Amino acid sequence: MRFLNLFFVLLASLLAAAALAVDTTAGPYRLSVVTEPDPVPVGRATLKIKITDEAGKPVEGAQVRAIARMPGMPMGEKEQPGQPVPGEAGTYTAPTVFGMEGLYEVEVNVTGPQGNGKGVVEMTPGKPSGDAGGGKFTVVPILIGLGVLGLAIFVILRMRKTGQSVDPRPIFTLPVIGSLLILAAAILLVRYAVLNWRRPGAMDPIEAQIMDMSAPAPEGTTAVSLATAELKPIAATVTYTGQAVGYVETDVVPRVSGTIVWMPYYVGQQVKKGQLLARLDTSQTEPEVAMRSAGVNTAQQEVSVATSEYNMALDMVSEARAEVSMARSDVAEAEAMLEAAKQGRNTAAAEVASAQAEVQAMQADLQSAQAENEYMQADLKRMQQLHSQGAVSGDEFQKAQADANKAAAMVRGAREQVRKAESMVRSARAMAKKVESEIAAAQKKVQQAQAGLRAKQAQVRRAQSGAEAARQGIGKARAMVQESVAGLKGATTQRGYSELRAQTDGVITQRQISPGQTVSPGQAVLKVAQINPIRLQANVPEGDLARIEVGARVSITHRGRDEQPAVARVTSVSPSLDAQARTGIVEAVLANPSRRFLPGQFVTMSITVGEQATDLTIPVAAVQQDVVPGQGTISTGTQAFVWTASPIENLAGQYTVSRTPVELGDVMGDLVAVREGLRPGQQVVVQGSGNLRAGQTVVSTAAARETQTVTVTNAGFDPPTISLAAGKATTVTFVRTEEGGCGEEVVFPTLNIRKELPLNEPVPIEIPAQKEGSLTFTCGMDMLRGKVVVR
Repeated sequence: MRFLNLFFVLLASLLAAAALAVDTTAGPYRLSVVTEPDPVPVGRATLKIKITDEAGKPVEGAQVRAIARMPGMPMGEKEQPGQPVPGEAGTYTAPTVFGMEGLYEVEVNVTGPQGNGKGVVEMTPGKPSGDAGGGKFTVVPILIGLGVLGLAIFVILRMRKTGQSVDPRPIFTLPVIGSLLILAAAILLVRYAVLNWRRPGAMDPIEAQIMDMSAPAPEGTTAVSLATAELKPIAATVTYTGQAVGYVETDVVPRVSGTIVWMPYYVGQQVKKGQLLARLDTSQTEPEVAMRSAGVNTAQQEVSVATSEYNMALDMVSEARAEVSMARSDVAEAEAMLEAAKQGRNTAAAEVASAQAEVQAMQADLQSAQAENEYMQADLKRMQQLHSQGAVSGDEFQKAQADANKAAAMVRGAREQVRKAESMVRSARAMAKKVESEIAAAQKKVQQAQAGLRAKQAQVRRAQSGAEAARQGIGKARAMVQESVAGLKGATTQRGYSELRAQTDGVITQRQISPGQTVSPGQAVLKVAQINPIRLQANVPEGDLARIEVGARVSITHRGRDEQPAVARVTSVSPSLDAQARTGIVEAVLANPSRRFLPGQFVTMSITVGEQATDLTIPVAAVQQDVVPGQGTISTGTQAFVWTASPIENLAGQYTVSRTPVELGDVMGDLVAVREGLRPGQQVVVQGSGNLRAGQTVVSTAAARETQTVTVTNAGFDPPTISLAAGKATTVTFVRTEEGGCGEEVVFPTLNIRKELPLNEPVPIEIPAQKEGSLTFTCGMDMLRGKVVVR
């Protein structure tokens, strides 16, 4: 039963493969496609296409386009127009290229009286063009189908003969159907990965092994740069080898002896004026600089100290003058006090006399009070006796007693007044003595104040002398500062000589000493040359030197390089010649901001001489030289030739090239005059002519960059992958050629571009400049996908 299951699975797969074979019909037409030569070659070939209608009648006057390419591997193939074969009705030929071994799909598009049609035929290099398949009912699928059918009939008959029942139900079990679905999904996934995830132009290992890298490019894919032969003024030029020389060249030299301890710059590095390039050992100069610097600091501090002392002396002068003023005030005060003391002497004498008179008066009052008291005491005794005898009343006795007490009190008061008067006398006398003392003290104080005034005046004179001395000290200290600064400047200058700096902007052209070596004053360490602008010099023989004038046009290129020349003017012509070589120097100064030319490089200088004349000119890069063979191995010279390009009708940007011998005239820079071989307006190949052959179809680089066309069908985008140049905006034209499907719109998701695609109407889409990488584009429903590779 397992064998039966396996058999039916294999049978279903073979039948499905046979059913997917490509038809050879193209809409209302039938196609028969073979190659010349046959079998299908690896390389260039011609497709021979025979077109008939359904009745088998040859179709004439049709527009035929054909392209051969490997499935899923676009390699820049171009669709080629078919040309009718004279004498063979309904037969057309179109050039193509089979770049490597492997299966190819030949797609043929036909536009004829019965409408449009497209057919695909499979071909394999190395096999006859009729054996590669391509018809719906080709021999190989039919034989395979018959063989499988016969095998199935034999197995069924054998099973019936042996008594086995034929039950197809086990074939349609869930495991079998699931296995078939998984197998189909795996095949579809692999196909999708190959078509969408593989890098454009990549090959699997087998394709890489069998690929023939020597195969020529497909017709129309060789991109070339073209130039037009034009009548232009051109003058004769002389060309000589010259040399680039720095506009200013300086040697970096030390002024003192020392050992180089730092020099990190090398030949070719760019430097700025004043930039530190090397440093010498400063171990001997650093202590001197430090000592001189300390001396400057000390001298500056001395100036500060002297200034402070001068200010203090001025303060002392001011203070002494203030003290003189105070001393004068003290003298005046002492004299005033003396005068006041003298006046106090008279007052004190008057007070003494008055106090003595008061004592006498008080003594008189005392005597009177004593007499009154004696009387009252006697009266009291009398009244006491009378009271004791009852002769007087108690009130009278008390009154007498009060009067006696009052009289006693008056005595005491009088005595007290006497004592006070005597005290006043003593006080007045003491005051008089005090006044005398004050007079003596005031006299002495006046003398002292006068002595102090004289001392303060002397102090002022001393302070003024100190201030003058301090002022002179400031001048001396400042002189010491100047002396110290001069010493420091000398030491610093000496140390500065240890730093070697660039004297001009430029590049280092020579490194003559390495770090660690000892150098002497004047010994060159580095050489720096200013290179913007730069001088270009050529030694010109005497004969041509006389023809060159200042201001003549000069075209300069690096010797041995094919490049766009730089243009300058002759700035000087040597007025003298080398006595031995008989040559003089012609010099041109050229702006060189991009450092295109460097000192020491050899250059080719084409210098204009003579008058200008109008000639037919082409770029020098378009001219090639071919050796003209002679007898044996000796050539007779060279023959100049160019590749001329003739445009192909109805194919914009495509040309047919042919080899054309030319006779050249004068050369001026990147142009050369053509005396014979060309006519004005003819186009010549400037770049990309290395592997051309006569009759080959090429495309101009401008057309290759600007005319990217993608055809949109229900099957997908054609081509599915396009290439764009990085950093340049490009226009890609989309043309939808079939109704239905999701191709009514094209979308660039990452660029936010969405365009409608009307049927058979070219729709240009501007792709902004992109970086290297890839972009995707899809149809409106994201069912068809294409890729843009940016290189």
